[in-house]
Amino acid sequence: LMLSSYHTHASLVRYLLSQNADPNTLNDRGQSPLAGAVFKAAGGVRGMSALRNGEEGNRNGQVDGEEERGGETEGEAEGGREEVGGTSAADKIIEMLLDAGADVDKGRPSARESVEMFRVERWRGRICGGVAGGGG
Repeated sequence: LMLSSYHTHASLVRYLLSQNADPNTLNDRGQSPLAGAVFKAAGGVRGMSALRNGEEGNRNGQVDGEEERGGETEGEAEGGREEVGGTSAADKIIEMLLDAGADVDKGRPSARESVEMFRVERWRGRICGGVAGGGG
């Protein structure tokens, strides 16, 4: 489940959850599938590099000056921005994991910490508390 979430394979995540995969199982580094999906929703390694360089990410996890990618299929784009029915695969995976009972505080960094660290504003309400609602 961790690898499927991190590599934004939404259909595989859906299948694994339907077979009772535990959304709170951590990998050998203590990371959760939810935090991995948040990382990808933030732009993955490219988004992390931009934050280190002081660039601001927008609400879609893109870095200023970076054009949105379109027409790609699930699992093809870097950074979780590939579209699946109008929503990025990373966002769909976050929704699925939360709906399956993923703990936002599980793992290091937790999904809550990842939202804050990578400034994934569209998930702040649902993952960090406060206003209900999530991606999209």
